[in-house]
Amino acid sequence: MKAVQNNNISDKDLVELSGFHAYRELFASERFQVNENTYEVIDRIIINSSGLNAITVQKVTDDINSVEIAVIYVGTDPKNKQDVITDLQLIGADTPQQLKDAGQYFNDMEEKFGEISYVAGNSLGGALANSIAVKNKDVKSVTLNPAILPGDLIDPTNLEVNSTNYFMEYDPLTNGEEALGLGYRIPGKAYRIGGGTPTGSLLLGANHTGYLDGDMKDQQVEVGVKGEPGYGFIRIGADEHIVTSIWTGESLHAGNSSRIELNAETIDTLYQGIFDLVANRLSLSTEYIGNSVSIVEDERAKFEERVTNLKETFSNFVEDLTSSPVLKGITSTGYLIQVEIENMRKLLYMAEDRFRGLNSYLNSPPAEIAEHIFKIDVSVESIFGDIQRKINEMESHFEDLVQHMTYIRENKLPELFEGGTDYFYDAIVGELASHYEIINQNKDLLSGQIMSFGTSVSETAASLFDRDLSLAASIESKVSQLQQVKKISKIEKSRLIDSEYLPNGLSIKEKVLEEATEKIVNAIWMHIIPPLSTIKGILSAFGSMLQALINSIRYIQVQSTSSLPVKLLGLFSSFDEKINEFVSLTINPLEQLLNMVEGLEEGTQQLLTNFPELIDRFKPYIDTALFNISKYEDVRLYNLSSTDILEEMTLLFSDVINQLSHQKAVSVDALVEASEQVVHNLKLLHTQVERGTVM
Repeated sequence: MKAVQNNNISDKDLVELSGFHAYRELFASERFQVNENTYEVIDRIIINSSGLNAITVQKVTDDINSVEIAVIYVGTDPKNKQDVITDLQLIGADTPQQLKDAGQYFNDMEEKFGEISYVAGNSLGGALANSIAVKNKDVKSVTLNPAILPGDLIDPTNLEVNSTNYFMEYDPLTNGEEALGLGYRIPGKAYRIGGGTPTGSLLLGANHTGYLDGDMKDQQVEVGVKGEPGYGFIRIGADEHIVTSIWTGESLHAGNSSRIELNAETIDTLYQGIFDLVANRLSLSTEYIGNSVSIVEDERAKFEERVTNLKETFSNFVEDLTSSPVLKGITSTGYLIQVEIENMRKLLYMAEDRFRGLNSYLNSPPAEIAEHIFKIDVSVESIFGDIQRKINEMESHFEDLVQHMTYIRENKLPELFEGGTDYFYDAIVGELASHYEIINQNKDLLSGQIMSFGTSVSETAASLFDRDLSLAASIESKVSQLQQVKKISKIEKSRLIDSEYLPNGLSIKEKVLEEATEKIVNAIWMHIIPPLSTIKGILSAFGSMLQALINSIRYIQVQSTSSLPVKLLGLFSSFDEKINEFVSLTINPLEQLLNMVEGLEEGTQQLLTNFPELIDRFKPYIDTALFNISKYEDVRLYNLSSTDILEEMTLLFSDVINQLSHQKAVSVDALVEASEQVVHNLKLLHTQVERGTVM
């Protein structure tokens, strides 16, 4: 873009000087570039006793009669004890020594170089600059994220302080000052600008100084992971977010620029501005939106993977709820439970078979004498029938539990993703993708409209140039032959498409997450807790039955071997040894079976006790499955940066409308109407993209 032709020092330059170059170790007479201008360091001062650090720069121009000088005060150096002390002293009323030294340095520079029109600074440097402005009405102060002034420098009645303060959106200092009600301690006008990102890594760095350390060309923050969809960079230089007039270079944050004369040259300047500045900024906004779309499309492609991962996580979490190895796999086939139940049956059959041997022995001489005397009833069928039925009952309920677990895993978990405006099967991705589809259409319509506007501006410039030539010829020939301004091409009119998606912004994810959590809670209480409770009751009764059977067999052993008649029989045979052997062989598998039942009962109780804990642990994984958390934030970062640009372009075109609307020509009237349509569409697109920033 053709540089604005004036020798004033712009707010954009002063902000870059304050936030970036002031922190460099510049030496006397060093020349350096700021935007499209050259500056030279003509003085530098460091006062260790107070901590003052400042440079004086001169704008280098071809006009030797126009000398513009600025004093740039360096902001807080955390390693400098005096800077930290001064920052703390600003809360009070008294003026710290560093501010006094700043005033003296300014006076010394004016005495040495003549009138100085500008002071600037970032952070503490901003307070130093503003301390000059409150005492010198003819000096303009431009600050970036300034510290407050001490109480004795603030005069609420002084409304003529020529100070412009730019607060970056995520600056911790100015946000904190305003939150504490100390905003009135910053004199002049204050304007919020974009730049920076709401990320912790920049909290005390570029979000405050406006720039990253290093090269001016590298003022960008990496977003995402290299090689993955959506990977890119966000520009963060503070001066890029200060909107200035295409014609005069004035900051537009305080209002429209000074009136200009409309002629072929100024119209051509507008044309250059549209095809350079506006096109480049909108291209950057488009790049940000494109990266967001890439992230959304990548999440869409990974839907099955996200669902599968959530299923596996659910299974792992359920298995971790219990120490019982048998209950592993309960959310899929339940194979280990089936094996365990079959082993239980084998042990029961073994015990039953051995008990039949005991019963047979007790019903043969001389044991039948004891049975006759003591009337011991050892019916095998009556003892083992109920236990077999209990195993069958337990097996049936475990099968139901596995089916319910599988139902939740395979059917209910995918349902957690559903929701959104059109009740998408993948709510967050579907909502974002549908919204971005409309944004992309609108973006293309707006881009075409602006390019059409630019073409019309070019035609208007050419027409005005021809008219000027005609006027010159008419004056020279003294013959009235003034050429009328030609009719320009019809400017493309575009009506952007409304979007019904993301009505509550990115908070849709929180809404879907809460709904998903409620769904899984209800599913667990409906399908898991009841069968678990039933199984727990069955296992408890099963264990009691086994214990009773073991006790009964031991009672038979006692009755069969400890009474006097049997003892007498034992004198003539090995009767008691045989009884003890049969009892031991019978009880052994029953005790193994009891241990298995008790282990299952304990594992089932752990599931009942720990399932509520699973919900709290599982919720973050649902969150990630709905849409990767870090990538969701990346989408928001890109959208925030895009909305900053759209808002800035709206401000720029509003100034264009202001300038054109005061001119009288049919072609210019058409440009005014087109500009108004552009502003309308910029605002609509801004609103739509902004929905992707609201959490």
